[in-house]
Amino acid sequence: MSDIGEAAERAEAEFLAQYALELIAETLGPTRSVHAVEFRPNGWYAAVWTERLLLTEEWAAIISLTGDS
Repeated sequence: MSDIGEAAERAEAEFLAQYALELIAETLGPTRSVHAVEFRPNGWYAAVWTERLLLTEEWAAIISLTGDS
């Protein structure tokens, strides 16, 4: 892939991440802290997802950034 293509992909990913952060802040309020939490679903052998626990003044929310179903 060319440097131009990689830069475009990186810019798109950064835009999407910033957009997601703005949606979360708009919905839950400003995030006070974020913590990584490992999740092992029942019945799945060797499956481990790392989720994010977001804490605001009024809310606690678990955010999943995985592409698995």
